[in-house]
Amino acid sequence: MFPTNANNQRKPSKSQNNPPKFLSLPLEIRLLICTYVFYIPTTAHCLQRHLNIGLKRLHPENPSLVPSLCLVNHQLHNEALPIYVQSLEIVPRRIETLPPFAEWLDKHNLFRSLLVLDLARFATEHAFSLDIMAFLSRCSNLHTLSLRLDARSLPHPVPQATIVSSFHLTLFISHPSLSALRLAIDLSPPPLPPDPLQELFGMVQSRARRMDNGIMVTKMRVGGRRAYTFYDGVEGTGEGVRDWLIKMWTENGRNVEVKMLGEDRGCKCDGHDG
Repeated sequence: MFPTNANNQRKPSKSQNNPPKFLSLPLEIRLLICTYVFYIPTTAHCLQRHLNIGLKRLHPENPSLVPSLCLVNHQLHNEALPIYVQSLEIVPRRIETLPPFAEWLDKHNLFRSLLVLDLARFATEHAFSLDIMAFLSRCSNLHTLSLRLDARSLPHPVPQATIVSSFHLTLFISHPSLSALRLAIDLSPPPLPPDPLQELFGMVQSRARRMDNGIMVTKMRVGGRRAYTFYDGVEGTGEGVRDWLIKMWTENGRNVEVKMLGEDRGCKCDGHDG
């Protein structure tokens, strides 16, 4: 038998007593780990989480907005937070959310980390279009944008050139990284025009349905018979704006995909409401 001697027993090495800490790993390894933590497994259809941003979630240290890994210490905050923002499709719920959200992005130097942005949950009126364009100009690495324009207050009918000039769409052409644009334009007139059917005998009920390119009015007669009136804007204005954007980008040597919202809404998964 071998002699039993406590002093000869194998002792744990120093590395076993003090296993490597996360921050002692090389920066490249730490960034790879953060990427693995934040990105969901990709499939052919669902690539990114989407994060709904509301006014109540914009405190810089709000755990519901900033993941716990980014709150461990200052160094991890600076390293991990940009990767977290890159992994998300950011979805502001209201236009009032943008100013405080811009302050938060600016404070943490995150504008260049914003890659996918959905501004189609609210309608942008032409009076605020320059503010939107100023925000987008700071997102220098943005590659996918969804945007909804509200043209209802413009004099009708609204031609394509008026949409382009009123919403300053020429500023899109110089954006350095945009590769996909999802666009919606509301062209229905805000006040309902005089209805030529309103004087017909027996009309007891009416219903107006607002559509992207006009308003459909349904009139009900006694006995269930119906009559319809449709008020439209300039036919094909939305498609004309889309074709103009594609033409301008092509002339500038850019291949930017432009689709009208409703043609391809894509897929969103693992969302977080704000």
